[in-house]
Amino acid sequence: MGAPEDFIRYFESRDGVQKVLMLDDGQFNEVWNNEKMVKTQTLSDYENMGFEVLSKRRSRFCLYVDDKFRLDRHSLLKMLDGEGKVIGTTIPPEDIPKYADRTDVVWLSKDFIMFPNLEPVGKERFVLYPYEFPELSDEIPGCVDVVGTSPAPSSDMILKRMGDMPIATRLFTFILGFDHQ
Repeated sequence: MGAPEDFIRYFESRDGVQKVLMLDDGQFNEVWNNEKMVKTQTLSDYENMGFEVLSKRRSRFCLYVDDKFRLDRHSLLKMLDGEGKVIGTTIPPEDIPKYADRTDVVWLSKDFIMFPNLEPVGKERFVLYPYEFPELSDEIPGCVDVVGTSPAPSSDMILKRMGDMPIATRLFTFILGFDHQ
């Protein structure tokens, strides 16, 4: 067996994983091209940097998972101004207590804060950063530099169609990729 097959077998054995689909370049590019067109509800620009990083990985997969699946990773979404200054960010669950009593932040949701005292320069955009899985290099022989990202809802629909999966609200997709040793 090789790293891609071992990767599939590893994730198919995890609770909550319904299917693992290896994405060929055409499939990956179709989803990535969709991600490049995504705008937020406020028509702000949106950039999923995870796809840029994944485009450089040798193998890429879509995980189709339900509520039982635990990823133990959180995508980091930041709002940047035109100069790249962070004016808003998601807060990982373990860091939320550090911000709970601060008066220099505004909570937009249970895990996203804005810094109202920072003066943004230029056009603002949201950037979603990839997450890393260094421990998978120990778990799956031959897998190195494993990264993942969450697709936008429109890309989620494309991925469900590609995988012949139901368009269910409790079925989620994640994209992961790695290089081979």
